[in-house]
Amino acid sequence: EGLAWVHGCPDTLCWIRGSKPGYGEVTRGNLHIVVPIEADLILPRAGSVQGRVVHDGEPVTSFQLYTWKSSPTAVQRHKVITNDEGRFELDTVELGPLSLIATSPDHPESPVVTIEVGADETPEVVLELGDGTRGVGTVVDALTGDPLPNASLRIIDQFSGATLGERSREVPVAEDGSFEVEGLNPETPYIKVAAPNRVAVKA
Repeated sequence: EGLAWVHGCPDTLCWIRGSKPGYGEVTRGNLHIVVPIEADLILPRAGSVQGRVVHDGEPVTSFQLYTWKSSPTAVQRHKVITNDEGRFELDTVELGPLSLIATSPDHPESPVVTIEVGADETPEVVLELGDGTRGVGTVVDALTGDPLPNASLRIIDQFSGATLGERSREVPVAEDGSFEVEGLNPETPYIKVAAPNRVAVKA
């Protein structure tokens, strides 16, 4: 019958989210629940996408996947996927056009692939990661110029000027403040540097 009882809602405001393979996810919020109520969640039909992430034809065993419908400014960042075959599957994708990009700790963003997602077919996608470039530098205090050995940095993934997200791997900084990072996008290298009691900087 599609009925579900939800217990333990606070007696102020409550949010309910529903999902099912083959259907999109729906959230209803600002429900003021004082006595038991019925809240309908109408799930739209959704499709599925399967694919692989490779580098030089070989599977990438750990990667980050980004998807969006119309603009990368509304990107969805999926959890880091790890498997020996470099495979992924998305089973609650809104019908219509979908753009995908993959990255890994060692490789920059793949070329974007745009597909059409239907309700009755499962497209197969191959995302090819290219070679990244190496970057070196030094992290110093903006006022004194002293090195900051306790700093760290992460690579930021981008597409068409929009920030997609940060890579999962944190790059340490040496005692003299120097760092060496692999996997930068050779065209748009972008990193975030942070240190305790300092404002994070993107460069």
